[in-house]
Amino acid sequence: MTPESIIAHIASRGNEYIEPSVNLCKFWFRVWNATEFDNKLSTPRFIVTDNPEEEVCGEFSAEDYVGLIRINAPFTRQRHLFIATMLHEMLHQKQWEDGEEPGHGDKFLTLAACYSLKYGVDV
Repeated sequence: MTPESIIAHIASRGNEYIEPSVNLCKFWFRVWNATEFDNKLSTPRFIVTDNPEEEVCGEFSAEDYVGLIRINAPFTRQRHLFIATMLHEMLHQKQWEDGEEPGHGDKFLTLAACYSLKYGVDV
């Protein structure tokens, strides 16, 4: 997908309700990896949880040299939230793969803001 087709997809289908799944994580990982990371990120493991008491959309962690993206379904059931959360967690993965500590520092916040403006979602 091109950035333009992702923008169109979000504009036309972003408010649809979806059921987050590992397969959907894998799909959007491939899309974002190709579109924004030149296919340089290694494929992490994916977990989808269903914990409404944990008020987070997702998280990135690394263990034994393998990344893990966890998506919390109750907060990502609108398509645009899921898509934005995947990109957000992949930015953390990029930090980790570049030898940085994943977090919300100035560099991260600047990149997230740029992607938010580009794609019209809150990264």
